[in-house]
Amino acid sequence: MRIIFLTSGTGSTAYNISKKIYNYNLLLDDVFTNLGFVYEPNVEIETRIENLKKHNSDIGNFYGNFYRIVRTDFNTNEDFHTDIFNTIKTVKPNIIILAGWMHIIPTSFIKNAEKLGIKIINLHPTLQYQLIGRDIYPKIWKMYQEGMIRETGCIVHYVSNKLDRGEVIHELKLDLTTCATFEDYHTKMYGNCSDIGDIGDINNGIEGLEKKCLSEALLKLFEKSKTNKKEVLDITPATFSKVNGLVLKHRGKVRDIYEVSNGNSNAIYNDYLFVMTSDRISANDIVIAYLPQKGYLLNQINAFWHKLFGIDQMVCGTNAELMVIRKMRAIPLEIIVRRRITGSLWKAYSQNGLRTINGYELRDGMVDGDLFDEPIITPTTKGTHDIPITFAEIVERGILNKREMEIVRDKACGLFKIGENYMKRLGIEMIDTKFEFAFDKDGNVEIIDELFTPDSSRFIVDGIRMDKDILRRWANENEAFILEHPIGEDGCHAVQLPTQVANRLRSNYSSFLDKLLANQLNIKCIDEDRYGNDNAYFGVDYYNRNKETILNIAISKMNKYVVILAGSKSDNEHVEKIRTELAKVDILAFVHYSSAHKNTEDVMELLQYYENQHSAKIVYITCAGLSNALSGVVSANVSRPVIACPPFADKADYQVNIHSTLQMPSGVPSACILRPDNVAGFCKRILFS
Repeated sequence: MRIIFLTSGTGSTAYNISKKIYNYNLLLDDVFTNLGFVYEPNVEIETRIENLKKHNSDIGNFYGNFYRIVRTDFNTNEDFHTDIFNTIKTVKPNIIILAGWMHIIPTSFIKNAEKLGIKIINLHPTLQYQLIGRDIYPKIWKMYQEGMIRETGCIVHYVSNKLDRGEVIHELKLDLTTCATFEDYHTKMYGNCSDIGDIGDINNGIEGLEKKCLSEALLKLFEKSKTNKKEVLDITPATFSKVNGLVLKHRGKVRDIYEVSNGNSNAIYNDYLFVMTSDRISANDIVIAYLPQKGYLLNQINAFWHKLFGIDQMVCGTNAELMVIRKMRAIPLEIIVRRRITGSLWKAYSQNGLRTINGYELRDGMVDGDLFDEPIITPTTKGTHDIPITFAEIVERGILNKREMEIVRDKACGLFKIGENYMKRLGIEMIDTKFEFAFDKDGNVEIIDELFTPDSSRFIVDGIRMDKDILRRWANENEAFILEHPIGEDGCHAVQLPTQVANRLRSNYSSFLDKLLANQLNIKCIDEDRYGNDNAYFGVDYYNRNKETILNIAISKMNKYVVILAGSKSDNEHVEKIRTELAKVDILAFVHYSSAHKNTEDVMELLQYYENQHSAKIVYITCAGLSNALSGVVSANVSRPVIACPPFADKADYQVNIHSTLQMPSGVPSACILRPDNVAGFCKRILFS
């Protein structure tokens, strides 16, 4: 391997790692053939470079190619990096290492390196997606002091066009509770030794987590380069028994997360986590009791939503309490989306005069339980303590950049509206919910964790609030009694809940899953003898016997639906006519209002979301006044059938053909044009044929 370091600052990391690489080379049969350095001049770096040059003559010119370059000699960052690339490409390096490189690598540099098969890796002094950019140490320490985090660390990752978001190669963690002061934390991360001896031992002081992480990452890349064996991924419920050597990675209040141990031969599973949803139930940050069947029911609810919305994180989720998910880097935020004013927000509004929250203006005269004009987002940090935080503070602290914050906000709002729209059809009203997000290996923002479950959301079902308030009230009144019970290995006090409390909580999970599944299957009274009324759904026993069949049939049916796009809410009356006709043949419709003229980007993002639901059968219906713009935009950008259903019958020929007054622009696929009373049968034939 030929390696080029890009280094600025003091150059200590590049200096120390280069000496380690030389020592590795003696052990690994000369796998590293040459090291080069691009450096910005200052006294510390140039002193280290001179030391390397002196050492170089003694070891046969292992360190070759020293390039001294000054940023101020170039007009732009682009010119600066172009000159660097043109200089080092003649060496034909395999890897470029950014070690304390204080400049952003331009996209052109990354693309040119990809063309030549050169990997660019970067050392970043925090766990990925804790913080990005510069001045990390003081920000991390402040987050720790405020209770946002308990651990940090460092990563080595591939460089992509998303700053500090590339795929992670290696990471090391640091328990911040072991650090007495900021200086202690800084030393454990950066080290305080000025050199590493010829045989790799630290001569003076502490090596530091950063240098250790980078050297271990290089060894990992070397091992990876030796094996090109392609394994076939097979993750189904049956593979849980095949994957031996699982170790507990993290235990939350409810979920236990396992991963493959380092010595496991099933290396193909290294990119996945195995999640067990337990029967533990918590309130007020205390794990209070076990609620039998709760883990199974909660996992099935979560799997339903993940399948319905095509969430990328879940690989397998229909096997009882177990779920297999892809490893992603969680963003340390909870994105709370509120539909109604209630709870602590109502208290702040009514008693403290709150009228502005996270940039949202609240109208006067609201009462407890009132709907907001639009859903509002009130994020909190996720750590030892959940602390309210604004969009601006999230960007200012470097948790997300501005564009990423916009993506998280838009995804949360869009998913909430789709979920709310679906649940309205089931007779469920949303109060609020929380979402969590992560970055995949390519730095893309993805939704993770729970979706619309009784643990993460509050609902009104048949006029009754469905949440854990009954448990919270009981816990408040019996806190001393709960804390008298010893905590088990899984963190649970194992209190025996009163029958009334336990039954109410269990009913929340079972009746909610009943609503999701039975509504779509039109199945009632399967356990009628047991439940004794015509309105009963199947219940826990039936789930245990037929869980796979029920969930898969329901998901299969829910993967056939209509998306109605209307130009504005003035078209609502016409939209409701269409929805009424679709409901008669039991077809679900998601409705969105967005103008192709004013909000083209929003329309495109919406279409992209639905087009990414590859397993779904979808029909689009456009409803946009006198204009054909929305129909044209949709038809030109989707692969599924499009039906134009204009609101004004006197201005358009309603025919099941393309010859009408609603013509598409040249080169755009045509949309069928139908009246509202004809659309349902047509959609049914397309979706269920």
